[in-house]
Amino acid sequence: MEIDPKELLRSDDVAVLLGVKPTTLIAWRHEGRGPKFLKIGRLAYYRDCDIREFLGGLLRDPADKAAKVA
Repeated sequence: MEIDPKELLRSDDVAVLLGVKPTTLIAWRHEGRGPKFLKIGRLAYYRDCDIREFLGGLLRDPADKAAKVA
């Protein structure tokens, strides 16, 4: 796996993208939740592809829920 350092996003930027507080990302990392990340020293960085994968996992189809209720 090749990682281009120019494509890495900082935690603060990812928090803004996801609409959460930076502390939420910290909590998610400790809980094993949230998008995949890279730990470099004391800092965490995120790749765009991993953020997209995380968001894709949150996608819900309302029709699926309606089908289960009926």
